[in-house]
Amino acid sequence: MPGRVTVLVSAWLAGVCAWAGAAVPADQEPLAAGQMLVKFATGGPADTEIARLMRSGEPGSAELDEYVQALVAILDVPLFVRQITSGRELVLEIERSAVLDRAAAKLREAAGVQQVSIDRASGSQQYWDDRLVVVPAPDSDLARAALRAKDAGKAEAMYELLARQFAHPHYALQAQAIEAPQIELRIDLQKTTLSVIRSLQARADVEYAQPNFVATIN
Repeated sequence: MPGRVTVLVSAWLAGVCAWAGAAVPADQEPLAAGQMLVKFATGGPADTEIARLMRSGEPGSAELDEYVQALVAILDVPLFVRQITSGRELVLEIERSAVLDRAAAKLREAAGVQQVSIDRASGSQQYWDDRLVVVPAPDSDLARAALRAKDAGKAEAMYELLARQFAHPHYALQAQAIEAPQIELRIDLQKTTLSVIRSLQARADVEYAQPNFVATIN
């Protein structure tokens, strides 16, 4: 089976390298899959609503949902609130099912794509085990590129076509040619999460955003 190669689609990882390019230190806990810890600017509308919810004991509100959905529209990444921490932070999580559904829908509209199916599986810490299986249209440039990638290990043309057809500011894919001429795509969740975090860090209404590390007890 050919080795899996990361596809840098469009500018997906342009801002991530400073963080994700270095190895995670050995004493760091692993990242919680798809999660990020976000502290909004003190006194801002999101922070004020979070403080009110903490005082009232309510698990959430329409106002907070509306604020999160505004972020979703800007980032083009489906997010939901996993929890509110004692430090008035939101644990935001990428909505896995919606990512796969949207990715499949976009690929089905792409030139040279005949069929896209979603193979849903269990999750893992850094990557989703779910995959998208793309069947290129017969005699399409994508089909020929996939065949060359599998038979001769020449994957560059296939990756370039996928990059043009599936440009997204945050999603990072891994791709490989499998049963000719099918292409298997998986989302690199860790790199995607770090890309979203960097966009959140650049916002004036966000005090800080960081990965949500998994705490373990020895």
